[in-house]
Amino acid sequence: MSGSEHRDNAGITGSGKLGGGEYGTLNISGSGRVTGDVVANKVSVAGSGTFDGSLEAEKVEVTGKCEVEESLKAEELVIRGNLKVKGGLNSGILRSYGALDVAHSIKSEKIYFAGSSEVNGDVECESFQSRGSFSIEGLLSADTVDIWLGSENSAREIGGEKIKIRKKGVSKAIDAEKVRSGVKSVERGMDKLGERLGFEVSFDEEKISSGVTNFTKKMDNYISEFSKGSLKSSLIEGDILKLEGVEAGTVRGNDVSIGEDCLIDKVEFSDTLEVNEAAEIGERIEI
Repeated sequence: MSGSEHRDNAGITGSGKLGGGEYGTLNISGSGRVTGDVVANKVSVAGSGTFDGSLEAEKVEVTGKCEVEESLKAEELVIRGNLKVKGGLNSGILRSYGALDVAHSIKSEKIYFAGSSEVNGDVECESFQSRGSFSIEGLLSADTVDIWLGSENSAREIGGEKIKIRKKGVSKAIDAEKVRSGVKSVERGMDKLGERLGFEVSFDEEKISSGVTNFTKKMDNYISEFSKGSLKSSLIEGDILKLEGVEAGTVRGNDVSIGEDCLIDKVEFSDTLEVNEAAEIGERIEI
């Protein structure tokens, strides 16, 4: 699709209907329905938009609610609202910060998920990054896979060259005694400053101790909730694997690192295998 072609702009403000065809910029800022297939330079949906046919554009932005009855193809797709595609999705760059629901498969060069995504088919791309949650019914295939787990995720199978799956947050609890020691250091520093300036600095140690205790409890609870992310898959296979918070049937790779909170039935490796003491593995097979 050539962006140099001249096409008329169109839009729906309020409630309305528009026929399919070729457009320059197509804006939907109210509640609109487009009948027929659409080819456009740019499509923006800020309200509620329904496309009865297929949608093809250089750039698609969704900040409201959008539904495409057939396939969607875009060089750049940005989702900050809700997008549902009842066909397949093909894109150059896909960035989703909202909710994405695809009935078939996704093919893209680069994918970044930061919201919630459901795909009923495969996901194929060069680079896959996720900071949100996803459910992929088929195969997730990418050269590089980089996933931060902050909630529940799943993919039937995952394959790639470099696969890194990490848990958000930190796993170590806040050390209350170290916090109190830091407060004591501040107190000593303030005493010295008071001596130099000629006034007395006083601290209520009972209130400070109580405050530190409450602070550490709240932080430990926060960290515990923030670190509950997980990923389930029947097979994860790649050259270099670094995994945390993964529950899988089989993990297969050259250099494999199994981190904390992993539950793996079988690990197959050809070069190196590192296993965290907080991980559980059934079989270990060198291939």
